[in-house]
Amino acid sequence: MRDFTANHSALALNTATLGHNLDGHGAGWPIERVLDACAERGIPGIVFWRREIGDRAVEIGERVRAAGLSVVGLCRAPYLTGPLALPGRAAIMDDFRAAIDMAAGLGAPVLTIVCGGV
Repeated sequence: MRDFTANHSALALNTATLGHNLDGHGAGWPIERVLDACAERGIPGIVFWRREIGDRAVEIGERVRAAGLSVVGLCRAPYLTGPLALPGRAAIMDDFRAAIDMAAGLGAPVLTIVCGGV
């Protein structure tokens, strides 16, 4: 197993680990504080959740890069099936397009797709 003790270059923080993907939970930090914390700790990458980004994708992507970090990915595209899927194909496709646009605005090379909830 790889030892990341001294070399953090391959690490990325998924903000879900801070609880930011749940209403009323998490560290309660604004994105700017999360970026500062990653930079201070030598964690070069970050994976955001859509709910954190809103209409600030381009701005946040620029802030990430200005801090010397990179956006590694974006979680997640809408569910395709299951009880949490949006009603109707058109709504799902619209949300998929919005997720793709957000990933592009951030400069994220990866958009996580979870097919459906349980």
